[in-house]
Amino acid sequence: MNNKQRLIAVLGMHRSGTSAITKGLEALGVHLGSDFYPPRPDNPKGDWEDRSLHNLNEELLRAHNQRWDDLNLLDPAVVLELTEGTFFSRAVAFIDERMRHNTLAGIKDPRLSVLLPFWKRVFFEAGISVAYVVSLRNPLSVAESLIKRNAIPKAKGLWLWVIHNVCIVSEAAQTVPIVVDYDELLDEPYLQLERLARLLNLTVEPDLFAAYSSDFLDPALRHTRFSGNDIRADSDCDPIVFKVYNELRTQALAFSRVDPVRWEQKASEWRRSLGNASGFLDLMPNLRREMDLEDSRQELPG
Repeated sequence: MNNKQRLIAVLGMHRSGTSAITKGLEALGVHLGSDFYPPRPDNPKGDWEDRSLHNLNEELLRAHNQRWDDLNLLDPAVVLELTEGTFFSRAVAFIDERMRHNTLAGIKDPRLSVLLPFWKRVFFEAGISVAYVVSLRNPLSVAESLIKRNAIPKAKGLWLWVIHNVCIVSEAAQTVPIVVDYDELLDEPYLQLERLARLLNLTVEPDLFAAYSSDFLDPALRHTRFSGNDIRADSDCDPIVFKVYNELRTQALAFSRVDPVRWEQKASEWRRSLGNASGFLDLMPNLRREMDLEDSRQELPG
């Protein structure tokens, strides 16, 4: 293992502020690459998502007849089966190339969250040190954003948020990740990046932060803001939505790394509650009807 090489992997549900947090890593001296998708109306500041990584993750999902917005809690053993084919060597080659001329690099793709068993094996094979940063956004805000971008029904958006974050808690627990709240980042960007830098043993570079704060961050692009109480009061939110959000939110406000034992216990509890996605789909016939009518399932970055 090359102990001088470090990779920062940003995890989080789609529309959860992963782009903002990833771009913020530049102010900590993290190299993000150069082959990104161009800005779009739904993400005018850019996704900061490597094309090669995005495309490979789409192939990995299709190998199990999955899409990014499928309501299936994939078994980690099933995801690990992907390491047995050519996907694995391609993924290792991608990481090797990203790290070839960089001692500190960052990657981001929300699909990493549900494919983490595969990528953890890749990172080990590549012989690099990896730190995980989890981007948290209130699930009601995420659901609203998915309605606007993809016409995804609210209830489905909420369950997608739960699935992605349960996968993160389950698979990232032993890596002792750092949770950053997107709303807190917009409110106090320097405080959040300084805290992130401290936990990563990095420093905030003033000139890079000034550019990030003035040229990239734009609170006007945050169209919704909800609280934990809003989740508890919303009839579309199953109790598990608040439980997962409250755990991650508490961790984000703690300004510390997670307790791996606690997260493993929580992940086990939540996985038992969820079971298989088809189970809770059967409990929501209205959602199934809306899914049958859905005609906007674009495989967009972010």
